[in-house]
Amino acid sequence: MKRVIPLFLLIVIFNTCCFGQKKQSKIPRTRVSISIPDGYSLMPATTGLQKDDKQGIIIMDLVGGNYYTNAKDFNKRTFELQGINVFSCEETKVDGYPAKVMVGSTDDKNYNSISLVFGDTTFSTMISSIHKANDKALENSLKETILSVKYNKEIVIDPFEGVGFTVDTLSTKFKFGGFSSNMYVFTPIGKNGSTAKSMVILTPTPFDGSLTQEQVSQMAINGLKKHGMYGFKTDSTENCQMDGANALTKIGDCYAGVNHMHHHQLILLKNDLALIIYGMCDHKNEEMKAEISEFCEKIRIKD
Repeated sequence: MKRVIPLFLLIVIFNTCCFGQKKQSKIPRTRVSISIPDGYSLMPATTGLQKDDKQGIIIMDLVGGNYYTNAKDFNKRTFELQGINVFSCEETKVDGYPAKVMVGSTDDKNYNSISLVFGDTTFSTMISSIHKANDKALENSLKETILSVKYNKEIVIDPFEGVGFTVDTLSTKFKFGGFSSNMYVFTPIGKNGSTAKSMVILTPTPFDGSLTQEQVSQMAINGLKKHGMYGFKTDSTENCQMDGANALTKIGDCYAGVNHMHHHQLILLKNDLALIIYGMCDHKNEEMKAEISEFCEKIRIKD
């Protein structure tokens, strides 16, 4: 499968090893439980499992989503149009819910992928993994593991369960507005995240030191461009240390549709975690620009 870039950053490129089955374990910040393969552990930055920087399983649980809408284009033809060689694509059931599962190639010929989507009219969950192309036994084991996941609608999700960062929403106007998988939205008091003109979006992602701050910054901006933003201009750039994290700040303006926006990008790198923070507001709103700067200055990566 071609690697998917969420709003900000590429998250996974994975390798292989042997898997064993264990008892079902809940994945933090989701309603999903899975039998964790031997040698795997919870990802510190996003919702999923990892063994090393080239091996893992990503779980994206969209509560409030609609399986029938989201899975409409989950078919062989759609994947093939993306350049994927599809080995199998079938409908099935996962924990009693309708599901579709696909096994196919990736943009690295040495690896194949398994992708699953399941749900109903109230949620849509997608699970993706990467495995070595010539290891059929591993592929079968992974597919069995993914198809055996459990989903508990009664779980109340804590969006900050096990996260590797802290934010200060007490001394600024920005409050938590919502999250999806590894993307957190903060908006001014009383503003809904879907309608607010001012917001800060925070995306944690694994970091292995292979990219520079500037490369992470450019990948994040490229992700925004794929979502319709354009005309990025940077007026100031600053490199510094923030509580032990390497920090890169870029401030300037851009466009979202016809709207001329102020943009404030902050990249924090520390240990094995990267935080990609993006704030935006109307380019003439000086008060909100200051609020965004103050909010960003108080974001920290945990030790």
